[in-house]
Amino acid sequence: MTRTGWIEAAPCKGIAGFVHRQSTATADKAEDDARERVDHSRSQLDVCRRCPFRQECVEAVAPGQSGFDGVCGGRVWRDGQVLATAFDHRKSGPDNTELAERAEPRYRCGTDDGYRQHLRAGEKPCRACTPAYELTAPARRAKYLASRAAT
Repeated sequence: MTRTGWIEAAPCKGIAGFVHRQSTATADKAEDDARERVDHSRSQLDVCRRCPFRQECVEAVAPGQSGFDGVCGGRVWRDGQVLATAFDHRKSGPDNTELAERAEPRYRCGTDDGYRQHLRAGEKPCRACTPAYELTAPARRAKYLASRAAT
């Protein structure tokens, strides 16, 4: 299987609701927003509970590093923080404590290069990489125009 070949076989493929809208909740409404996200994610968590690709999912999405909002690897995330898991640790059954993001980021997120690495991997750039790319756009454009003028 290729590096991303597991995606085609993932039980969540084609099911909506795994990526949430970005939260606009104020601090005093954050707890209600979190509870609502978890309640609306129950069916997605059921899919994750049976998924053999939870580790691959966490590695591909890197939810903590990217500030992910949604369901990934059997967990509900908001801004890269775990709100709930598909597993109740008080009962016997699969354990999700082994699911960890890599210690080293896959990409140099928050940089222009990180943005391009996301695109090369066929991914949407994360929230850290997009502004970094936009900040360097004028310099890239000026360099491009200068090289065109020199020829």
